[in-house]
Amino acid sequence: MFALDLQWLDTNSQRNFPLYDLATRLDITGLFTLPNDLICDAKISAPSSYGVTGWFVSQVTGYGSGLVITLACTGQGNVATVTVPLVGFTMYSSYAISALPGFPQVGGSLVIGSAAAVIASSSSIYNFVQANTQLLPTVIYPAASVVSSVTVVDQFGNDTLLTGAIVLAAGANGSLSVSGQTITLGMTTGVLIQNPCGCLDSGGNNRVPIRTVNGVGPDNTGNLTLVGLSCMGVQTGGTGVVGLNDTCATPCCGSPELTQLATNANTLQTQQNTLANDLAQLQAALNQVINYFGGGP
Repeated sequence: MFALDLQWLDTNSQRNFPLYDLATRLDITGLFTLPNDLICDAKISAPSSYGVTGWFVSQVTGYGSGLVITLACTGQGNVATVTVPLVGFTMYSSYAISALPGFPQVGGSLVIGSAAAVIASSSSIYNFVQANTQLLPTVIYPAASVVSSVTVVDQFGNDTLLTGAIVLAAGANGSLSVSGQTITLGMTTGVLIQNPCGCLDSGGNNRVPIRTVNGVGPDNTGNLTLVGLSCMGVQTGGTGVVGLNDTCATPCCGSPELTQLATNANTLQTQQNTLANDLAQLQAALNQVINYFGGGP
């Protein structure tokens, strides 16, 4: 007889832990046994109402380049998953537990051993019942309600669920400050407002917005008021339209009068052309008479 000098995770890779000692680890077909060196440690945080005795591994799925472990709880069904990609995999690495929709307060991690690569390469799905893969109550940590995730919705309505360590970063025009448990959002001193999206105008240019007109800036509401002086009037014509007009001058003619003037001018031009033709014909006849009488007196 001899004793092996094993570390904690090495020891777990050769026994059922964190499953019950008497757990068979067989899937529902009875043809596959969950390897001891797949899950070598576990820490699961969940609401106290879930209890600590009904937790088990319900499914293991291999997909070639990694595997997914599904955790379930009696009375709740499947509540969380752990994804283990083979890229960059190191034996005894810890992988975060991701809560399934409807169970946001479930969290924790699993420590994965060397069997991950073998199961991933099988590209198979293995299902289990509670009696065969039940987790020990000592790895379940009942917890009070906490913020387990943050959902961010952008200006286009797309939402992203963030879990784990979330970083709040100030943009070009913003500032963040922390005092105790309070995070304050503000603007930096002397900040220059910039176009946040890099949008192009109708000419395809990314221009700096107008801040002043002849050195005059807007009021506290962001408006710049145009005031007419003497005979100059200012009139709005709808969204984005401002009209300037001369309030002193009154047109003497309208459209009908101008149309008649144009018609008369055209008629006068026609008559002038006719007179010019008649004058040319008269000149030709006079030349014939002069020639007939011998070129003149």
